[in-house]
Amino acid sequence: MSLPRCFTAVLGAILCLVATVHAQDATATARQQWEDFNHYVLIARPDLAAANASALLASVDDATLLDIVESSSRAATFDSTRDGAAGRETLRELAIETRNGRQRARIERSRDSERIASDIDRLDDGDRPRANAIERLRGSGQFAAPLLLDALMDDDRQQQHPYVMAAMVSVGRPMVYPLAVALPHLEAVTQTQVAQVLGEIGYPRALPYLKQVIDAPDTDPHAKRVAQAAYDLIGQNVALPANVTAAELFLTLGQNHYTTQTAGKPLPGYSAAEGAGVVWSFVEGQGLVATSVPGEIFGDGLAMRAARQALTLNQQLDPALSLWLAASLRQENNAPASSDLPPQTPLPAQFYLEMAGPLRQHDVLDRALDDRDPLLALDAINALSATAGTDALLNRAGTVQPMIRTLSYPDRRVRFGAAIAMTNAFPEEAFPGSHRIVPVLAEMVRQSDQRYAIAVSRNGEVAARMQAILSDLGYQATSGPSLSALGEVINANPGLDLVMLSDDLETIAMTVRDSASNYQLATVPMLAMVSSADMPQATLLADSDPRLMVTQRSDDAQELRGAVEQAAERFAGRSISGDEAHAYATSALTVLRRIAETRNPIFDVREARPALVLALSDSREGVAELAGAVLALMDDQVSQSAIADAALDTGRPAAVRVPLLNSLAESARLYGGYLSQAQLDKLLELVKTSRGDLANAAARAHGALTLPTGNVVELITE
Repeated sequence: MSLPRCFTAVLGAILCLVATVHAQDATATARQQWEDFNHYVLIARPDLAAANASALLASVDDATLLDIVESSSRAATFDSTRDGAAGRETLRELAIETRNGRQRARIERSRDSERIASDIDRLDDGDRPRANAIERLRGSGQFAAPLLLDALMDDDRQQQHPYVMAAMVSVGRPMVYPLAVALPHLEAVTQTQVAQVLGEIGYPRALPYLKQVIDAPDTDPHAKRVAQAAYDLIGQNVALPANVTAAELFLTLGQNHYTTQTAGKPLPGYSAAEGAGVVWSFVEGQGLVATSVPGEIFGDGLAMRAARQALTLNQQLDPALSLWLAASLRQENNAPASSDLPPQTPLPAQFYLEMAGPLRQHDVLDRALDDRDPLLALDAINALSATAGTDALLNRAGTVQPMIRTLSYPDRRVRFGAAIAMTNAFPEEAFPGSHRIVPVLAEMVRQSDQRYAIAVSRNGEVAARMQAILSDLGYQATSGPSLSALGEVINANPGLDLVMLSDDLETIAMTVRDSASNYQLATVPMLAMVSSADMPQATLLADSDPRLMVTQRSDDAQELRGAVEQAAERFAGRSISGDEAHAYATSALTVLRRIAETRNPIFDVREARPALVLALSDSREGVAELAGAVLALMDDQVSQSAIADAALDTGRPAAVRVPLLNSLAESARLYGGYLSQAQLDKLLELVKTSRGDLANAAARAHGALTLPTGNVVELITE
């Protein structure tokens, strides 16, 4: 039996009323929970505060939470209450969740197109509705721009246009970027209105776009006059060069975006809550379109767009091309793995960099070194290696020579890449910094777990304590009163990973200065321990030399260990994997062999001898064999004896000993014999007792050393 229609309607009304009452009760309860949460935070009852916060978050969505917080009498103290809660362990996660929920609701509300459109419709409803609507539009910021612009472009809403323009001006700076992007694409009337708005807001970011409209030959005369007036108005407070072009203004804008990103400062349009920024485009038929870009590459995306526009207006503007290349490369390097943005270019950025040639590659490298950006520096070095001859590689015709700077750059990968590139260019005459090439190659050879350091202090007790700390951290460490006193140690080691100093500031400054002129120390990081009184001046000294890090003198061994690790990490760059270290070592050894073979007068391969001798004991595939091949081309007793000791080591596999014996034979053939009688006896014993390839190699070395033929006769007649 069906119920009468009127009864059904009454029942529905009752159920609706009950639901409304329940909703009102739930909201009232949530409001009380919010008030109680604040109260218990203030009186330091975290248990009760947590209970109320948990119940509140479980019962409301983000939008309701925002309404409750902002309508509360405690809204003005929300931030301090939240911070107070976050400072207590039991409340930290709840405080963060409350903050995040409020931020999510604000973001969603600020971008609600229906809400924005409704506010725009109220702009001509009278003073109070207009004031309320403008206040909400300010909250929407840049996301109100598309619908406000649509209203200006709608001829049927002309009577509303003055109110829309006034609202744009009231919203202020957030309007400038999207409106400026749209400006060159608008019809004359709307273009005039937007130019006027930009002039009244007065933010310099609009200048390139206004200048573009002013200079465009097809701009409507009236729109051009209004744009010029806006440009002049904004320009009153900006030091604009005379006769500056739109292309140059876009270049300046792009450089500002790039350097702001480099400094890690927020750019207009960036949302810290989302960790992303908005890039605006004007699409014919759609109007303004927003694209969310991860914060890590937001500034690079903006710089690329500005540089591209500069090049569109002036294809000969080389600095704009250099900026575009740097920004596109950095964007690729820093893009989050989770980013699903479509690529801005059809081909990888490295393609365009190599195509641009050495001059632009040097620009990118110079910028990378200034910004301490090792990934970008490596991109430029790789491009130069692929495209530049010696003169172009060193940029002898250019105004800067960044490749020279790379040899003392803090990051190992940059130093290594530059050293390989410069030796592969086969220079025929010395150049500034050429004396640093072989020490860097030697550093590449010894990329392994073993690290070397020296501790320098005129106070013997302090020097010994620093040495002990370095030893505890895995360094092979030596101490002494000065660099000169440690000269033999520095020369004998395959290279240093750290210099630790403790003395008065004047002595430290002199030591740092002296080390800079010593090619063996010029790329080594230094950690100086100074008194608290000397810290301000020591910090200035460190600012002038990127190798130097200073820390306040302390008796706390743990603090000093932390400072040592920080100094080493800051200079060396990201850790190098075992496979990567192996590749670096073999690459350097191959290059050193070629230097030795060609007897290049620019590079003294003997400077790598300590590292090469050490490499003879390296167990990694090919390292010992390659080291022996380089040492074989050095005319001295140390090199030949080191090869012999390694080749005659019975604990090593035959596959390693055979090439080492061949290197011994090559050394003897070229320079004669330097071996001791004990070594010669071992070689003869090896000849007598071995078989196969090992025996053949030993016999070959025996012959090259021109040992008595009686040894051969003895073997034959036995």
